[in-house]
Amino acid sequence: MSLLLIITAFAGIWTQQMNKDKKENHPVADSYVDIKKLCVSVSCGEYYGCGTVYDSDENSYTIVTAKHVLQDYYDGASEDIIVKFENNESGKASILNENIDLDIVFLGVGKNEISTDYYSVSDISSSSSVSSKSDGTLYSGQTIYLVDANTGDIYAGSIANPSVYSEDFAMDMIYCYCAVTPGMSGTGLFDEAGNYLGILLGGSDEAEAVCLTASLVRQAYQ
Repeated sequence: MSLLLIITAFAGIWTQQMNKDKKENHPVADSYVDIKKLCVSVSCGEYYGCGTVYDSDENSYTIVTAKHVLQDYYDGASEDIIVKFENNESGKASILNENIDLDIVFLGVGKNEISTDYYSVSDISSSSSVSSKSDGTLYSGQTIYLVDANTGDIYAGSIANPSVYSEDFAMDMIYCYCAVTPGMSGTGLFDEAGNYLGILLGGSDEAEAVCLTASLVRQAYQ
C-alpha cells in the first residue's frame, strides 16, 4: 500500500464513537479507561500530529509521538514544540529521547504548566484491573481504536495482520483496517480495555494504517 505521513489535518471519515460516558477517578476507574484523556495534540511550526501521555513523575509528563511530526524542529524552522492536552491546556515541550530508526520521539512537559492531573500508559499498564483483561497478544480481527486528539474523534477498526513488513518504514509493523486522517500521526493504538498496543505512524486513503508495536516503544523508552 502507498502510505502517507499523516501530519496535517482535514475532516475525518468512517468514524465510530466509543462510549462517551466518563468516569473521572484516577488513574483507572472500575476497569474503564478514557483513552481520550491519554491522547494529546502535538504541533511544531507548520506541522501537527498527535501523541500519547506515556509516563509521568512528580514534575513532568512524558509524551510519545512520531518523529516526523516535528519535521520543522529538525529542519531548524521552529524551536517551539507545543503539546495540547484533552482539556485544551497547552504546555511547551522539550525532547527527552528519540529513535530515528523507529520514527518516534519522547517529549517532556512540566506539570507546572498543566493544572489537570492526567494518567498515563504506565498507570494503565500497572493496573491489574485493566491489564488483566488483555494478555498483550495481537491477533487478526482484533478490535482497535485510534484517537484524533485534534478533533476528539475516536476511530474504530480492526487488526488485519499483527506483523507485516512495511517498505515505507523498513520494519515489521501492525497492519490495521481503520480510517485515519492527516493530523493523526503519533496517536496511540488501543484495545477495547484501553490497553496501549502501539503508535500510529502511517496510513493510506483506503482505510489502512500501520503502527509500531508497544513493545518497541517500550524498548526505545527504556
